[in-house]
Amino acid sequence: MDWIGLDWIGLGQKSYVSKFLQPFLFAQSFTGIPYCIGLVVPSYYLLLQKLTPGIRDCSVINTFRKYLKKYLDEKYWGSITALHWMATLLDPSFKHFDFIPQSTSDEARFKRNLLKDIDYWMAAEMKIVADKLQNESNLSRLEF
Repeated sequence: MDWIGLDWIGLGQKSYVSKFLQPFLFAQSFTGIPYCIGLVVPSYYLLLQKLTPGIRDCSVINTFRKYLKKYLDEKYWGSITALHWMATLLDPSFKHFDFIPQSTSDEARFKRNLLKDIDYWMAAEMKIVADKLQNESNLSRLEF
């Protein structure tokens, strides 16, 4: 396969893969929490689930939950980047994105499109790293 000009056969060279995964490993070593950046998206969806109105909740509680949910969307949804989604994919417990609700056709479409897009994001990021390593290799050859 050749997505975005990425040579998947050449991906066997571990330097490309290790350079790509380096930020995730750094986040783990810095915080002591394994892949903490990969917990952003599942945590967001968990909070949304917890803010869903209950059957027996009074109107005041439902209104409060509605405002909290709105605040959560305004404050955090725009901050979730492709890097968060890629980190979530790398976490074995979340890689299937089972935490994303699919109760409406829009939610199911979002998940389907996300699964398509994330392959391209990963390929694009790995190509950037591969190109950078190739340029560094070419520069080091010129210095000798």
